[in-house]
Amino acid sequence: MRFLLAMHSLRLALLALLFAAPTAEAQVRPAPSNVAARLRSDGNNWEALQILKQAWGPHAPSELDAVADTLVAIAVTMASRVHSDPADVRARKLQAASSAVETLRLAGIGPGAARYIGSPPRLLRIAESGAWTAPAALLALTSQPDTNQTLRFLRQISMQDTYAAPTAVFLLAADMGVEGIDTLRGLYRAGLVVHPLARRQLDAIAAQNRW
Repeated sequence: MRFLLAMHSLRLALLALLFAAPTAEAQVRPAPSNVAARLRSDGNNWEALQILKQAWGPHAPSELDAVADTLVAIAVTMASRVHSDPADVRARKLQAASSAVETLRLAGIGPGAARYIGSPPRLLRIAESGAWTAPAALLALTSQPDTNQTLRFLRQISMQDTYAAPTAVFLLAADMGVEGIDTLRGLYRAGLVVHPLARRQLDAIAAQNRW
């Protein structure tokens, strides 16, 4: 899918932005509440990532969740109803939304305590929102360490009549190995995929596999 190839390219660009050398202000190690409050105005996703990965020390789960929920809100609201915006405003909004998704993705990967376990369910919320960032959130889910959870979430989206359903079907087939194909077989035989494009994709996969 051309969209997913574009998302891979965008991810590389966002990584460069997220890991650019921080300013002196960013090294002050602000409180999570301040980071959450500032995200909407200055979009400092680097600070948000450090908080979620607890790189500056431990934080209460509620503080981490407040930062993550702000990222979800940015990913959904900034990517909604942008068609009437001027081109430069639309570009800024979509970059902010995509950066929010990528920050959640990065926060959810890594060793042990450096991983924010709240990332996958929040990526699911973005995927269910129907916003432009929904497919990107599903793609981000496939990089999370809990494969069983990712399979459940992709299956859940595949059964919904939403914008992201075709992407979920595609990712189950392309990125989730034998378990993904088994999941699609079950969905096909039970007739649980209802989105028209997702259903056509699944029919093609079924024909290829002679189900």
